[in-house]
Amino acid sequence: MYRIGFFNMDLLPKYNRVKSLYEEYYALLKDSNSVKLLPKYESLSKNDYLNQIQTEIEQYDVFFGYDRNFLQARNRFRKNIPAIIPLFADMTMGGMTLWINQNYFKTNDILLFSCKADYAIYKKVCVDCSIRTKIMPLPIGEMFETLQEKKIAVANAFSLLYVGRLTRSKNIHGLLDLCRHLKGHMNFRLVLVGTWDYYIDGREYRIFIEEKV
Repeated sequence: MYRIGFFNMDLLPKYNRVKSLYEEYYALLKDSNSVKLLPKYESLSKNDYLNQIQTEIEQYDVFFGYDRNFLQARNRFRKNIPAIIPLFADMTMGGMTLWINQNYFKTNDILLFSCKADYAIYKKVCVDCSIRTKIMPLPIGEMFETLQEKKIAVANAFSLLYVGRLTRSKNIHGLLDLCRHLKGHMNFRLVLVGTWDYYIDGREYRIFIEEKV
């Protein structure tokens, strides 16, 4: 049994997809390990908070999560606790936080990338980083099991597949505009797979997209 420190998921917004991924990993790891959440940052100054979590990180065999506070505290107190760092969302923003924090990484850490494209970004922005890496695609959700009986193919047609959050920032409306222009030139079907993100303006965006369709 390992003593695992874990990124505090309460720091993420309620409907954040990354939060749900952390929750799934937390449940899996908790089955056969001792898992403890990193304390939340509250009213303390940054310096006081780092001192507070010193005793916490001394109890870990390994840390799971991408938490700058843990990385800084480990560096300050010269601890060699390895970290497994999943890059669920950082790389889609160009890897900026990864580049900022690369000096806090240690050679016994592991970066988890969900695809080769994210790894390619890492190689460009962190040229001198020698940390271990692993490409581990995200699992397919249970929702696919309920869709397996549905036929989505069209005879002699292409299937254009989008998989991800259904949110304005993903430009679903732009994809629909593109399909409208393609409609007279090729036989195809567009398949959108994902969940609506209600955190910001998801409900209004869903109505907008359904009307557009």
